[in-house]
Amino acid sequence: MKNKFMKKVFILFILIIFAIFLYNYLVKERWQGVYYPDGCLICEDDYIFSPVYNTKNGCLDWAMQKKALRNNDNDLYECGKNCKWESGLMVCEETVDK
Repeated sequence: MKNKFMKKVFILFILIIFAIFLYNYLVKERWQGVYYPDGCLICEDDYIFSPVYNTKNGCLDWAMQKKALRNNDNDLYECGKNCKWESGLMVCEETVDK
């Protein structure tokens, strides 16, 4: 009897781990920002990358805080959803910018 119970607990544990994996890697949104000091889109050495956020608003908040700290009207930023690096470019499912 105890063996069957342990087997059920183990299967439940595996299912929970699998569900967490699916959520984190297939369902959950990942937003990352790129900040362009002085609005220079070709100055790759100057880019500032944000941490990864779970929401668009989290990323935009980061960018707006960075802009307020720098106080430079020429600065630009963008936030992208589920971005991947392809051939040296960051390709995103969706992008918002200013």
